[in-house]
Amino acid sequence: MTTIATNLQELFAFQEMTPEEVDALTSGEAFAKMKEDLGKGAKSFVLQKMIPELLTRLDEMLDLDVGVILTSAWTRYGELASFAANQEGDEPETVALATHTITSHHEPRLDLEIQGGKTVASITLTIELALTIEGAVLTFEKGKLTEAAPGSCKVGGTISYQGQPLLVKASEPLQLPEKWTFGEGLTLSETAEST
Repeated sequence: MTTIATNLQELFAFQEMTPEEVDALTSGEAFAKMKEDLGKGAKSFVLQKMIPELLTRLDEMLDLDVGVILTSAWTRYGELASFAANQEGDEPETVALATHTITSHHEPRLDLEIQGGKTVASITLTIELALTIEGAVLTFEKGKLTEAAPGSCKVGGTISYQGQPLLVKASEPLQLPEKWTFGEGLTLSETAEST
């Protein structure tokens, strides 16, 4: 099954978890460690009551636009930056990309606050994402990225706490929007790296 996707909330779908999935999430080693660390500043019954709020916050953190992740990676890729820098003439030129994987690393922090706004505990999660792109075609004009036909992708992701996986997910193939246009175009980084 292929679905249209614009952000990564759909991959982890915390707001759609069944009670059984929530139980599985909260019975693992990562959640036990998180409870232990949060418990230093809060009673365990408070932690149990905060699970729905925790899932809501995790869901909000994953409001990460797939297009932003992809274009950010493409504008920092050395070979594309070199191509754009050496583009001659005013005619648009397209580049078909081979199947490739873009990785993305995030470290959001959650604060547990009591009434009055006092933070009693904080946790930092690690989110590792891998987006495998197939069939992407980029259009350059006057040395800038002006359009991307991203093709389709599969997304895999892990949310972990202190090295322990909290949740691991992989998507069905996602059909991205047919194309993204960037107005005047995106400038590619002069310090882009080849990978």
